[in-house]
Amino acid sequence: DGGEDFTKLTSWFQPDTPSFTHADIHFLRFIDGKFFAGTDGGIYVSTNEGVNFTDLTEKLSISQFYKISASVQNSSVIAGGLQDNGGFAYNETSWTNYHGGDGMEGNVSPINENIHYGFTQYGGSLNRTSNKGATSDLRVDAPFAESIGDNGGEWVTPMTLNNAGEVYAGYKELYKLEGNSWTKLSNQSFSDDLDRIEIDPNNNDNIYVSESNRLYKSTDGGVTFNQIVFSQGTINAIEVSNLDSNTAWIGVNTGVYKTTNLTSETPTFINLTDNLPSENKLTIKHHSRSGNNTIYLG
Repeated sequence: DGGEDFTKLTSWFQPDTPSFTHADIHFLRFIDGKFFAGTDGGIYVSTNEGVNFTDLTEKLSISQFYKISASVQNSSVIAGGLQDNGGFAYNETSWTNYHGGDGMEGNVSPINENIHYGFTQYGGSLNRTSNKGATSDLRVDAPFAESIGDNGGEWVTPMTLNNAGEVYAGYKELYKLEGNSWTKLSNQSFSDDLDRIEIDPNNNDNIYVSESNRLYKSTDGGVTFNQIVFSQGTINAIEVSNLDSNTAWIGVNTGVYKTTNLTSETPTFINLTDNLPSENKLTIKHHSRSGNNTIYLG
């Protein structure tokens, strides 16, 4: 009737229904009697004016990962978060989608390759699978402690696990997953949402967090933090050596900095940028089993 009334054809949260298309529809057009929908999840086509849709891009590997994590025990077990397309798991043979929303951090438990944790945008919900992504068995909403102004994290909210498999997340404060809910650990009054969390692989009591260009250290498991003097720019990556608590690398847009006295009261940093290209330095990983003390930089 020319737009007087509308009837909803699709439900983005019901992917198993015949009328499904992905949410975030950017393009609609009839071409040769077929009705096409271009979305953030692919291209869909209907031959009966939207009653049923077929996903034309189902077999194409065109999604964008924000973060990935591989199992410590098995490199063919992977978890990751996809822009606009939720959390995915690779179980040695195939990918499965175990939560929706925007997939952000995805982490495989270091002590059990069956267990994966996935964050949605702004840390809105933490989702867990205990069978390599076949199903989701836990959803924990963000803490939203409005009394301290903690009502959501960064778009890609940091989430990490220590070597005991315990889960930590950074909002306006540092939180730990205990049972089926978040427990606030810190009482630091950081100036903004946390950007990075790094737990010392040699000592779970040593936790480092960053917020913009400010770097903080805790030696009591994240309860209290002291700021480390670091003035080289906005911090994109923190990586503590898997072999030595005193050694760490910090990545900023313009360079990479190393410290060999991280546990001292006043760590010092040296510039390792040398012949690196001018692109932003976004992520750093130390490969403890390479035999060469190898550092990877993205």
